[in-house]
Amino acid sequence: ALEADFVLPLADLHAWLKDHADAPDLPDHARAVRLRGTIDRVDRQVADPSRLAVLDYKTGKPPPVKRITELEDLQLTLYALAVELGAGEESAGAAGESAFYALGDDTCGPVVPARKPHPLTREVGDPGLLAAGAGALVELAVRASDPGAPVDLLPRFVAGEVTGKLPCRWCDHRGLCRVEERRIPELAVGLDDVVTAREVAP
Repeated sequence: ALEADFVLPLADLHAWLKDHADAPDLPDHARAVRLRGTIDRVDRQVADPSRLAVLDYKTGKPPPVKRITELEDLQLTLYALAVELGAGEESAGAAGESAFYALGDDTCGPVVPARKPHPLTREVGDPGLLAAGAGALVELAVRASDPGAPVDLLPRFVAGEVTGKLPCRWCDHRGLCRVEERRIPELAVGLDDVVTAREVAP
């Protein structure tokens, strides 16, 4: 499937996490959270159609594999979990492999370690890195949806109280957030003029 949309309820992700690892309680304010996205490509294995491979194309510099292993970049992990939990209409099954696919001028191909499996490659039935990634995603979503949390960065920017660049490079939500694609009525342009791909690159 190409450009496979998904909507993953946080409650479903939390339930899956409880089956595979220790999971904290899910606060009431987070139960209605939905994680949405579009996966560039999902391939089905010919020998075993129940196994799927998740690919995300990168025209710029893709994140290093180490950032996935250390749960600093959760984009691929979220995509794999969405496929695993059947959150998309067209692509559901065991996400046995996941990788960024570079489409740069100098490099074209999957971004994988040189002499060992990709950290998101796993056997059917083994949650592998997905369990730890699910825990990190639940924690981030709970914090981001907390109505008492001081989430005031964008309003302060709009009000002219923030000078310089937004600190997206250090944000825990980097790799998932698409703030640069948002348009805010108070701004004449989208936030892509504030947060560029170059600014959020590692």
